[in-house]
Amino acid sequence: MNQNKPILCLDFDGVCHSYTSGWKGADVIPDPPVPGLFEFLLEAEEQFEIHIFSTRSLQDGGIEAMVQWFDEWRQKLDKPLLRGLHFPIEKPPALVTLDDRAITFNGAWPQVDYLREFQPWYKRSKVGEESQDRLYQAAKWMLEYYEENGEEAFRRRHGSSPDVLDVCRNIISEGEGNPHPWPTSKPSNQEVKADGH
Repeated sequence: MNQNKPILCLDFDGVCHSYTSGWKGADVIPDPPVPGLFEFLLEAEEQFEIHIFSTRSLQDGGIEAMVQWFDEWRQKLDKPLLRGLHFPIEKPPALVTLDDRAITFNGAWPQVDYLREFQPWYKRSKVGEESQDRLYQAAKWMLEYYEENGEEAFRRRHGSSPDVLDVCRNIISEGEGNPHPWPTSKPSNQEVKADGH
């Protein structure tokens, strides 16, 4: 373990693995990565020690299946070799965790009904106003990054699909035409949410 870097913990299903087929067993991982996974990991490993922790981690064959899945998809997508992913069997003492089934606790207890109705991002059929706001803001930040750093840096960070910029521009155009004002300021560090399984 690298003592000089903080730990970034990623859940596996719904964060790394797109999980479109649902649960098939701890050692059965049929679906592709969430788009942008390997680009994100390559950038994140510069500043973090990356741990993949999942419900699979404690089940027979789970860790081996995740390791194999990463290796197979890295080769299929022709991505650079990652310097090292860790697969702990206990929840690591992470600085931050990315998870599709968690809400950041900010000191205020959420409504139980809200928790009961929670759905991970890939199961939501309708985007609510809060999610639209975040999507709009993310598109603005991506275009700002493009304008400040150029196309090559943008493609390295956000992917090589030629549609990315057009999608961002469309989101912003639709957002600015919305009768409800979109947020204009970036959230503080305390407001940024990281999900955890």
